[in-house]
Amino acid sequence: MKKIALLFVIILCIALTSCVGKGETSDTSDVVSAVKKDEYYLGFGFLPEEAGEDVTLGAAFAAVVTDTDGKIICCTVDQLEAKADTNAITENIGYTFKTKNMLGDDYGMKSASPIGKEWYEQAQAFAEYCKGKTVNALEGSLDGDGRIADLQASCTVKTADLVRAVKSAVKNTGKAFTAEGDIKIGLSVNCVLSSASYESKDGHDGKAVYGITMAATAVDKDGKVYGGYIDEAEVEYIFDADGKNITQKGYLPVTKQTLGNDYGMKSASPIDKEWYEQARAFADYCVGKTGEQIFSAVDEKGRVPDLQASCTVESSGFAAEMKKAVEKAR
Repeated sequence: MKKIALLFVIILCIALTSCVGKGETSDTSDVVSAVKKDEYYLGFGFLPEEAGEDVTLGAAFAAVVTDTDGKIICCTVDQLEAKADTNAITENIGYTFKTKNMLGDDYGMKSASPIGKEWYEQAQAFAEYCKGKTVNALEGSLDGDGRIADLQASCTVKTADLVRAVKSAVKNTGKAFTAEGDIKIGLSVNCVLSSASYESKDGHDGKAVYGITMAATAVDKDGKVYGGYIDEAEVEYIFDADGKNITQKGYLPVTKQTLGNDYGMKSASPIDKEWYEQARAFADYCVGKTGEQIFSAVDEKGRVPDLQASCTVESSGFAAEMKKAVEKAR
């Protein structure tokens, strides 16, 4: 038996050596290490809410990294409540609405919380709870009130929407990547009141248009990108002279990535590529780079010269949000 085992080892070594080209050296430890590397997937989820009588844009966001079994390796979540002042649309054009994570302690939940924790603290506890679980396990952990009983000491907010956002992210993953060591995940959302907005006057209805740029990234311990995701949405609400939302009932925003070929950019593109194709090319370009390298790659025209064959859309917003997502990664 010992002779057979020794013969097997010799044959294995010969096989590994034969894979090396002429003039190259063989390092069997590197070969074995490469085989053992696991594959991971970065996913992003956007879950908008139907607006009520006002023109408030409500949405939940999630970024996840999953393994090949669909288990969540790391997770981060955020929510947005953007409400434009329908009486002062013109003077507020360009205003940036902060997400709950961005508001931090200023969100003001802590004093009313039965556990004395702010929203972002409870969201972090939820994200930690997601680790090692599948979506089915998360859904099964929700009680009838939309909360997770096992988290009552660290997260008492309703998490049903966050679970749905995570589910969306798990379904919406990109290319596989390999990683050595811990993976950190970051999420950034930029929501502004668009210049396409206008007030109701002279018998005409008004319009509140929110422009959202979203970025998610998985990074290594040195802040270099393993995988990235970029998306945008243009959300429009119509309101009457009283500021009441009169948008068609059931309207839900759809992102440009989700629209895919229906977004309609390809025919006007100098490189004959749809918006989602160009956004994905930009995200692929970010792999292996730091946030600062990504941000500084954009020229004065808002484009990346190295990407003129695959991404000619204005990319300064992409770069800014990707940089922030890298910086927020934990």
